[in-house]
Amino acid sequence: MKKLLTLAAALLLAQSAQAASTTSTVTVTATVQSACTLSGGSSSGGDTTADFGTYNAALGSTAVTAGASVVSVNCTLGTLYTAKLGAGQHDLAGQRRLENQGTAGNFLNYSVGLVDAGGLLNSVIGVALPFVGLGLPAPLVIQGSIPSGQNPLIGTYRDQLTLTIAY
Repeated sequence: MKKLLTLAAALLLAQSAQAASTTSTVTVTATVQSACTLSGGSSSGGDTTADFGTYNAALGSTAVTAGASVVSVNCTLGTLYTAKLGAGQHDLAGQRRLENQGTAGNFLNYSVGLVDAGGLLNSVIGVALPFVGLGLPAPLVIQGSIPSGQNPLIGTYRDQLTLTIAY
């Protein structure tokens, strides 16, 4: 019994020793940085192809050949970013050109641009379109055309542009 009384006394002393307290504020912070990723139509990340199909160069042809591609841009919610297309490898004085892959030096003129959030096409070389990140993948449409009235050599034509996302 004596041990039980000693234990009870020790517990009472411990409670009275804990009767006072103090508090402090702990501030918890985190920073969310702007970030953007691109993914396209191939396994190499941002690479994609805008295929214009077959160009009909028959005499008297007035048809414009059009093509499009879509890449996905995923930027942190609220991130302000711009998108622009480079001039391409075969640009000549502001005119984008596809080069014949079998016979160098033969070209086919084309235009290509980015479609903005309002659906307007901007094909001006070096002009960036503004966007706001949604925090989820958003489509970025690349649209272009090959004007009629050209007389190219038969073959497969190609150019390569750089798509730049700046944030």
